[in-house]
This record gives sequence, structure tokens and C-alpha cells, in this order.
Amino acid sequence: MVPFASLFRPCTIHNEEQNVVGSLGLRWRAELTTLNFSLSRNIAPRSDGTEVVQDQLRFYIDRTVTRRLNGSFAVVALQESAVGQVFQPTSNTFQLARQDRTYASFDFNVYWRMTQTMTAYVAYTHRLDRTDVTSGNVDKDNDRLFLGVKYRGVGLRR
Repeated sequence: MVPFASLFRPCTIHNEEQNVVGSLGLRWRAELTTLNFSLSRNIAPRSDGTEVVQDQLRFYIDRTVTRRLNGSFAVVALQESAVGQVFQPTSNTFQLARQDRTYASFDFNVYWRMTQTMTAYVAYTHRLDRTDVTSGNVDKDNDRLFLGVKYRGVGLRR
């Protein structure tokens, strides 16, 4: 006999989620400017069998200033909400815990075309990652700066 259920009172488990999912996007192109914007909410599976709700914002703009100079700016922001398993070292067990994550990336690029095949560029990226778990928080920040020269060959000729 199961202690939580009987013939007169059957045991049932009920789970219902009401999450709206979908996306909205905008793309605008002009002669010198390209703009992309999207906003979305998704439910994705995790490797431990749980689900994560992801809210995402993407923004990208590319602008040609002159024939030789152009630049771009991009933002990606992601908010995740999930319940997952967290290892508790004191009791040597796994427990369910709330796991929320905020991630954002900011990219800024400038390109200077020196010749038809050579382009110099500067790229700066700032990333932040905030994880809020029931047992504690983890914050990570990262800055990167790239300076470089790109060579675009003329291709194969016969």
C-alpha cells in the first residue's frame, strides 16, 4: 500500500505552465545604414531534464560613414529563469534550486579601408554575466580590445 494514495483517494501530480513564447523582429536597410532589432521569449530544455525560460534582446546597427570608414554596434541581452539541480557539498546531495542568469554583450567595431584588399580595424567588446543561484551569486565581467589588419585576397584567376 502506498502511504500517500489509496483506492478512495488516488494520488495525482499536476503541473501547468503558462508562458507566452514568440519573437518580434525589425530589419531596416538604407543605402548607408543597416539596423536589426529582435525581442524574443523561448522555453528551452536543459541537459538535466528541466526547462529554462529565456528572454532575449538583440540590437545591431552598421553604418557606412565614408567610402573608407564604417562602424558597427551590437547589443545582446539575455535573461534566463530556471529551476535546476545544485550540488550541496555539506550533505553530498543534489537539491532543486532557483537559477537565474543575466548575460549582456556590447560590441563596438570601426573599420578603415586602406586599400582595396587591406582593412585596419579596432574592435571592443564588454561582456557581463550574472548568475543568481539560491546558494550564492556569481558575477563575471570581461573586456576585450582587438587591433588588426584584414587582408581580402582577389581570389583565383585563370
